[in-house]
Amino acid sequence: MVNQLLCSWNYNSINFNSTDMKEFGQLLKNLFIPKQKAFWIRVKTSFPTKKEKERFIYATINLLESEIKIK
Repeated sequence: MVNQLLCSWNYNSINFNSTDMKEFGQLLKNLFIPKQKAFWIRVKTSFPTKKEKERFIYATINLLESEIKIK
């Protein structure tokens, strides 16, 4: 059953043109080889209490303030 599903999948149904692939390549390049120092933040989308949400927002703002420098 699984083999039938895998073999029947049509690889030609994915339509990528060269512009899409160039944009995707640029995105990967910017992700793995940034021109400047950068960092990523993982953000939770839900919190059990409003107080915990506010603490997280405050801690995130403090992190950004300490990491972002003005030249």
